[in-house]
Amino acid sequence: MEIIFSRRLYGTIPREITIKLNEKEYAVYFDTQRILSLNDFDMVFVGSVAGEFNYFCYNKSKKVTCWPTKNGIQPVTDDGRWRKEGRQEIKPSKFLELLKELFIFYDVEAAHSVKDESLNEKLWLRLLELFTAKIKAVNSEIPFEISSEVSKVYNMPTSENAGVWLKNSCMRPESGHDCRNFSHFYDLIPDCSILYGKDDSGLIFRALLWDVYLEKKTNKMKFLDRIYGDETIQEYLISVAEENGWIYRTFDSSSLYLNGTYLSDTIYVDLPDKAINYLKHKGSPYMDTLSWLDEEAMNLNSYHGDYELRNPGGAPLGYEYICHACGDPLHEEDVIWVEDCAYCETCFDERFFICDRCGEIYRNESHAINGLCEDCARARGYEICDNCGEWTDNYESTIDGEIMCQDCIDALGYIYCDKCGELVRKDDIIHHEGEYYCENCYEKIKEEIQNECC
Repeated sequence: MEIIFSRRLYGTIPREITIKLNEKEYAVYFDTQRILSLNDFDMVFVGSVAGEFNYFCYNKSKKVTCWPTKNGIQPVTDDGRWRKEGRQEIKPSKFLELLKELFIFYDVEAAHSVKDESLNEKLWLRLLELFTAKIKAVNSEIPFEISSEVSKVYNMPTSENAGVWLKNSCMRPESGHDCRNFSHFYDLIPDCSILYGKDDSGLIFRALLWDVYLEKKTNKMKFLDRIYGDETIQEYLISVAEENGWIYRTFDSSSLYLNGTYLSDTIYVDLPDKAINYLKHKGSPYMDTLSWLDEEAMNLNSYHGDYELRNPGGAPLGYEYICHACGDPLHEEDVIWVEDCAYCETCFDERFFICDRCGEIYRNESHAINGLCEDCARARGYEICDNCGEWTDNYESTIDGEIMCQDCIDALGYIYCDKCGELVRKDDIIHHEGEYYCENCYEKIKEEIQNECC
């Protein structure tokens, strides 16, 4: 029988971390391709046979437990959950040992996987230590706050200690996505608050906390939305949700849970008029779970509606994009794309041009002359005058190597040397017996005259 373990325990497995050993850094990668989902609760490690124990889980007491295989198949409750009776606690490291073949150690400096068996073993022992410490750390309380000023929290800078999930969020203030500009929408919803943690450098984790009702208009319940924090924080906050009887969602699944049991109901939150008008005329944040707007019923819900609010561009209802410059809403056919940013025609013309020769888009500062970019202008024989700074195809090079347009040649009084033909500034030209010479040519002529005299 293959190794089976709970989705919750899977969430504690280190997948991409860095280990320091003897002042060197090694990356640790976890191969997820052989880990499959059995159902909403359990995962399976395909291709590996269970031994003395199986059906591993990380329980509410924050311990790793398992089922002795000598007792047969793990008994389940009516709703498909594993029964607690007869399960045994094991060390976290003993569970991770079963997955050893799925871990790869990578030498960051050398840019290749670790081949040395002795070094691999040292790194593996260090990983077991870190995993055990992580399981123990989840037993510790993690301080957090809850606030109704949701946009204020969203606009906090992201801490250098934040996990990868928050650092990759399209709603963080450092993101290049326009949806980040519309977190004020949450402030307009009375049933929306936010749970978060921070340090001196900024936000470490966050999760929206809603007052929702189920399909049958039950009493409102707390719902802890997707947790943007590292895996330790996610596991801790899920335990907080379970202890308080909140509905919650895991990060890597859209499934909802209540008291550790899968919740099939749709959840809803009512919207006031001002919140819907904000979506119509301003824009929309990226919504994780309550992502459907039912305009007639005036609610957000997790299943169906007139609009799905999952556009990283944050466009108002009925539009696909927002102009990156002026913020006006745009339909897809009206967008001009520049470096992954959407622009309206007016803002595009104010900032960019399309080269008539190569067809590439450039900022207006790079416009040379006659609709050409600088490279194409030079390819067609244009250069920049070193005196006036204008592009011209009527120019010459001076004796000093400068490019000079004809207007500047005339205005500055440049004169051609009668011997070498170079252009020379009027102040530097030497007039001798009706001829004009540059300094070099004049010196040569003086030398020739002196030699003739000798």
